[in-house]
Amino acid sequence: MAQYVQIPKDLNNVKDKFIGGLTKRQTICFGIGLIVGIGVYLLCTKKFGIDTATACIILFFVVSPFFIIGIYERNGLTIDKMVNNFIHYLRTPQIRIYQTENIYSDIEQQIQLDKEMKMIETGKKPVSKNIRK
Repeated sequence: MAQYVQIPKDLNNVKDKFIGGLTKRQTICFGIGLIVGIGVYLLCTKKFGIDTATACIILFFVVSPFFIIGIYERNGLTIDKMVNNFIHYLRTPQIRIYQTENIYSDIEQQIQLDKEMKMIETGKKPVSKNIRK
């Protein structure tokens, strides 16, 4: 009996799964968050003597950026790429000068120069009109 497998039409959204349905990026970010979270929780409860409820709230705020960095993706860009693009945007000059290149006047000038060259070759005196340098 034949079984059919759904294949997505857009293969850009297909990610390789690494462990437990997570990508390598998500696994690394979650692992770092787990290690930092355990350290913060133990530090809060053992060294500073904070109660468990407050230590869990602190744990949430310390670990959540790692989980967000691992999961969030918009338009194919992850958070680190977005931050890198934003920093690059802030470093580049904001005033951009718009300059056009009029290729038609360049072509017209080249045609005029060609005509003058032919006139020089044939021995006639060239008459130059509005030649820009």
